[in-house]
Amino acid sequence: MWKTLSSKIVFKNPWWQIRKDRFETHTKKKGDFYFIDIKESSFIIPVKGSKILFEKQYRYPIKKWTIELPGGSVKKGSNARKAAEEELREELGYKAGKLERVGKFVPYNGVSSEICSVFLATDLKFVGADKEETEYIDPIEIGIKQAYKMVEENKIIDGMTIAALMLAQKKLL
Repeated sequence: MWKTLSSKIVFKNPWWQIRKDRFETHTKKKGDFYFIDIKESSFIIPVKGSKILFEKQYRYPIKKWTIELPGGSVKKGSNARKAAEEELREELGYKAGKLERVGKFVPYNGVSSEICSVFLATDLKFVGADKEETEYIDPIEIGIKQAYKMVEENKIIDGMTIAALMLAQKKLL
């Protein structure tokens, strides 16, 4: 187990920060560890009949369009369930009659502190989207079995979407 000797934020923006920790291992070796400190997040699997509602979104870091589930950060003073409700409405314009937590995962624990909760949203009612200014989201509906096939065929490549779908697989297939 590592012991934290000091911790300092070396960069910060509204979504995440880079932290530099000075550490000591159980063998007394000392070093520096840099990681991204990210707020908790929620991902939603919106199910409408036999289809999952996804969003096609342009991702600047990889310069590609990806097929993803809606999701986002838990705002200060909120919780994962509330964030799931807000993101589903903001990004796709739906309110869920039933929102069930199916699990959680850590997307990249060697680099980040983020923990993601996953919710299955059913009994959907369209109420209108309220997208963020920087988001260009094209909603798409994909059959449940087809979505899992698209993961196998590398047509859905977003890691968080794949992890969320795997957590819900027993409930959906």
